[in-house]
Amino acid sequence: RREALMQNITSAIALVEGRARRADSKIVVFPEFCFSGAGYRTVEEMLTASVHFPGPELDVLSEFAQRNSIYVAGEFLEEHEKFPDRIFNTAFLLDDSGNLINRHHKIQCVDVIGTLRDHTPGSIFEQYVEEFGIESLYTVADTPLGKIAHIICFEIIFPEVLRLMA
Repeated sequence: RREALMQNITSAIALVEGRARRADSKIVVFPEFCFSGAGYRTVEEMLTASVHFPGPELDVLSEFAQRNSIYVAGEFLEEHEKFPDRIFNTAFLLDDSGNLINRHHKIQCVDVIGTLRDHTPGSIFEQYVEEFGIESLYTVADTPLGKIAHIICFEIIFPEVLRLMA
């Protein structure tokens, strides 16, 4: 899956590169699971498609942002060194110089098949806040394009998430 993950990144970039080069293009937004695919049933399966920040996958997207002077938003399954037994569903924003300027770990989660434990900051709240700070729960990047925040999938039905970011 690691090779497929990098191939998906390369293919996704190839699909949008021509448009990204245009002077009127300011941001590219890749959808959830665009790179890793979906349908994982176990933590072990999720680990095969997870990334680290920083890491080679984010480096490729950073180079794309720099090359085209464009903001890049997307999502990865993230394995964090401080929480090695958990996978975060993580949205990110790179600026037009390729710098990581925002990261959002999905707050609300649903396990419709009942086989994965909850992989959200709320399920390890005290440890999470101790590591990242309370302000990390609802992050907003202030950019020349305007304020940019992330919500992921199921979070859209919780208006509190949007209100806190607003």
